[in-house]
Order: sequence, then C-alpha cells, then structure tokens
Amino acid sequence: MAAVPTDKANALLASLRAVTSRFDSSAVVGDEELAAAAATMRDLRMVLTEFPSLPPTSVPHASAVEQQTIARSAFEQACLLAVRAGDGAALERAWSQLVPFYGDLARALGPSADKPRVAGLYLLHLLVSDKLAEFHCEMELLSEAERAAASVAFPALLEARMTEGAYNRVLEAASSPPSSLFAPMVAAISAAVRDDAARCAQASYRSLPVDAAAAMLHLPSATALREYAAASHPDWKFESAPAAAGAASSTTAAAAGPAPRKAGPRVVFPASSASLDAIPAVPVIERTLQYANDMERIV
Repeated sequence: MAAVPTDKANALLASLRAVTSRFDSSAVVGDEELAAAAATMRDLRMVLTEFPSLPPTSVPHASAVEQQTIARSAFEQACLLAVRAGDGAALERAWSQLVPFYGDLARALGPSADKPRVAGLYLLHLLVSDKLAEFHCEMELLSEAERAAASVAFPALLEARMTEGAYNRVLEAASSPPSSLFAPMVAAISAAVRDDAARCAQASYRSLPVDAAAAMLHLPSATALREYAAASHPDWKFESAPAAAGAASSTTAAAAGPAPRKAGPRVVFPASSASLDAIPAVPVIERTLQYANDMERIV
C-alpha cells in the first residue's frame, strides 16, 4: 500500500497557519498572500482525498488519528480563510465538514485549541444571517468550558442583548470584539441594530436634539450622525434652533414656570405614514367587547 502523504499535508498546514495566525493581530495580510493561502488550501484538500480514514468512509488505518487530526486542522483553517474573505457560503461548507470531528471523533482526537475561535466565528455568522434556531442548536453542542471562552461568549452576549431589545447595550458590546477577525461581521450587526434603533426613534419622536440622537444611535459626534443620516435616512432634516435668550433673574425665572425646551440643533424625523389617527378605534373596541362577551359565555 502506498505511503499516505501526511508529511506533505503537515507542511501545507504549517504554511496556512503562518498566514491565519496573523488574522487576529494588526498585521496586514495582502490580497496576494490571501490568494496564495487559498491555493495552498486547495492543494491541502487534494492531499486529504488520499486519507482513507476520514469520514464518511472512516476506513481503519494505522495512522487514523494522525490523518483525522490533520483534516480537522485543515477544515478549521478553511473556516478562518472563509471568514477573512467574507465568504459565508464557504464558511458554512467548511463548518459542515468539521462537524464529525467535533462530534463522533472528538473523544479519540482530543480537544482542539482552535475550536473556540472557529465556533465563535461561526456563531457570529449565524447571528448576522438571522439563523437563530441554528445558533441555539450549535450553542447547545458546546461544553461549558467552550461557552466560557471569550470567542464564544462574545456572540452569545450579542444574541442575549439583541433578544432583550437593548440596542445601546448591543452596540456597547459590539465595540469590543475578541479579535479583528470578528470585526467585519460585528460591523454588519452594529449597522443592523443602529438601523432598528433609528426606526424606533423615528416612530417615537417628532424630533430630537442632535446630541441626544447621536448618543441614542451610539455615534461619536453630531458630524457622524449627519453622515449616517445622509447615507441611510436622507429624509431626516437638521434644524438649528434660535439662540437661547439671556439668563433671567431668579424671581423672573420662578414666575415664568417650567423652563422652555433646550435650545440647539435638532434632527427632525418625517411624519410616519402609519399615524395613530388611522387606527380604526371603533371597530377595535367592538371586537374587544364581543370577545369579552364570548369569553363570559364560555366560562
């Protein structure tokens, strides 16, 4: 029987790790280097086809554990490359290939140092894709130690904050990802949450002080708010309130009653098309009373 090329696979794997190990740092990985890593990944996949012990066949072999460990590491590297390339479909394919190694073969192979990071990235991908059922299923398959890892706890915290509807807390949590590799997907979540918060603000207020609106949307300044509005809500208008009058004496102020609305620039939201006046109040009341009468007869 021909020798299985585990040495070649290990060499290719080492070449991949030299690139992916820099994804979590501030080091620049150029497009040419990424293209070379993708080519190396393709070569490694070709070598893996010569391993007889891999699922789904899992033919018994003297080097089965070594082959399976190499394959697990290769698919983990494939996940990292897919995340770096922003290819969600490739990430899902690589994760599906990892599932047997994290499931049935986990006991024989032992723990993987890269699993928490890869699992955290995949969970964040599910969150961005709004696949919440799959998100919770994958969370249930992780051990307590794996859930406690920073890379896994981060998407779990984001999901909890999103479920609560605490948009400001989502944006606060999203501002501190475990590594730069999480940043592109975190940016997508932050943008979606900010848009939801903006829709809520528009539905709840006719206008807001610019500083208050910027704080509500977790934007650093009024300039950032104007840039966000120009890109996402061009129908928002910015108005400058007239300058406040000089300070009155304490006696005059006391007689004047409540202080007027704070002067300053404001963002004015367009009128909602779904006005409260459009709610059919009488039919709603009639249906509610009819429902109450029916319930009384049933009881």
